[in-house]
Amino acid sequence: MHYTCERKTPTPKFRKANMRKKNILILLCVSTLCLIAFFAGLNFGSPSKVSELKKTLPANMITLNAINPPSADWTLLNKSPFDINSLQGKYVILNFWATWCPPCLVEFPEILDFVDEHQENFSVVFVSSDRDISAIEKFTSKLSPEHKKIMDSKNVIMLHDKKAKITRDIFQSFKLPESYILNKQGQMEFKIIGPLTKSTYQVLSTLDP
Repeated sequence: MHYTCERKTPTPKFRKANMRKKNILILLCVSTLCLIAFFAGLNFGSPSKVSELKKTLPANMITLNAINPPSADWTLLNKSPFDINSLQGKYVILNFWATWCPPCLVEFPEILDFVDEHQENFSVVFVSSDRDISAIEKFTSKLSPEHKKIMDSKNVIMLHDKKAKITRDIFQSFKLPESYILNKQGQMEFKIIGPLTKSTYQVLSTLDP
């Protein structure tokens, strides 16, 4: 006796059931692909402006990854203590300078102009390592009337680091000028070696909404 395998012609009822299964399978595949595309397109916390900027920084601008600034006893010119955390809510240019530093004197009014132009989003803290406050006062007295007016604004803070303990010992800034950019949470995002340049200001401008 011989047995053969014969392909039977499916009945109409069987064809309809098979077609339904295929349609259900196709529908499930399409639904799955749609869900994958949907979740892939979601933005779970898009990169911040700072994160984007870190990809294309000027050569003299170093990323610090939002670290807390070292503890220091900040002092105003009148010898009153100053809490740098009081500036949180704005970006802060923490600028280490001195009147005996020619590049510092050049960038000083430029920083004032920038902060004045972006006063809603930026403050500046000038930290002078001059031994005598009189040298600072002599320099600022020669500023233009416009810059003197900016100096009097709440966005400009002048601190005195008489023995350069903060400048050199704490922040390790041995060559002036040198600056740090603090984010709105008071953390250090960038370090700028040397004077702020046109490229530096362009980067900072993008932080201003």
